[in-house]
Amino acid sequence: MSTLLYLILAFSVVCPAKLVALSVCEGGTLNIDCGSDLIHILAANFGRTDGTTCPHSAMSNQACFATNSLSIVTTACEGISICSIDALNSIFGDPCHGTYKYLEVDYECVTPVEPVPEVVEVGCFNSNTDDEPIESLECRDDHLVFHHLERELHVEKCAQAAAARGWTTFSLLDGGACHSDADACQNQDNFGETTDCGATGTSSKHTVYEIIQTELVCEHQTLHLECDCGFIYILSANYGRKDGVTCGGPVQTTDCSATTSYNIVYGACDGEISCDVVAENDVFGDPCVGTVKYLEVEYHCNQISGELHIE
Repeated sequence: MSTLLYLILAFSVVCPAKLVALSVCEGGTLNIDCGSDLIHILAANFGRTDGTTCPHSAMSNQACFATNSLSIVTTACEGISICSIDALNSIFGDPCHGTYKYLEVDYECVTPVEPVPEVVEVGCFNSNTDDEPIESLECRDDHLVFHHLERELHVEKCAQAAAARGWTTFSLLDGGACHSDADACQNQDNFGETTDCGATGTSSKHTVYEIIQTELVCEHQTLHLECDCGFIYILSANYGRKDGVTCGGPVQTTDCSATTSYNIVYGACDGEISCDVVAENDVFGDPCVGTVKYLEVEYHCNQISGELHIE
C-alpha cells in the first residue's frame, strides 16, 4: 500500500489485492487503464511525501500536499475506463515552491454493476386464454431464474430482462411472471384496459410498466425524443451540469440547473409523439456562466391512461 493511502485510510479496511498505486514525476503524464472495468479513485496527491519517489536534488519538503489533488483526479478519471492526467503546477497549483514533486494516485478497477432500470406502472389490461397480449420471457433469460412464484424482486428482474433486449415495455401477471416483447407497447388496444389489476402482478391481468428512458445532449446540440407508440411523458429535465466529466469543459461548477428546464421541455414534448429541443442559453438562459452545459431529460412513452406512480 502506498504511503498516501496509508495516511488517508489508516483505520479503514482495504483489500490490497484490488488496489493499484501509480506515480509519475513532475512534468510527466499519469495514465490509468482499467480495460473493460471502471476506474474508482481512492486517493491522490500532487506533492512529495518521501525522498525515494522521483529522486531529485530539490526534495527538502517531504510533507507537501496539493489539497485539490483528489478532486482534480476524480473529476478527470472517476467512472471511466481510461484516463490521463499531467503532473503539472498549472493543473494542481504549486503546493511547495522549489520542491520537485510527483503525482501519486491510488485506485481500483471495478466491474460495472448492471443497473436496475427505473420504471413507472402505467396501468393494466386483460388477458385471454387464446392469445397472450405480451409474450412470456420466463425460462428465456438469465435474470429470471427459478419459478416466478419463488423469485423475489419481480419488477426489477423483469425490467432488466426487457432492457437487455432493448425493450421498454413489460408486464407482470399470475404472481410475478415476466412478459415482454418488441411489440408489447402496441398490444393493450387489442385486449382492452382494465382497472381490476389486483395486487401488483398477482392477477390474470397484465400489470404494465414502462422503463424510464434518459436522453442527454451537450450544449449547442438538439435533443430528440420519439415514441414508437403512445405519447411522451416528461418526468424531469435539467439544462446545466451535475458532474465534471460529461461533455468536457471548462467546468467551473457541477451544481448547475436552469430553473426553466422542466417547463420548457414539458411544453415542447409532453403529450407529443416526437419533439426537438435545442440545448442553448438562448432557450434556457445561462445558469452557470463559463461552464459547458448539457441537457438531460428523463421520460417514458405512456400508452395507457390513468394515474402514474414511480416504483
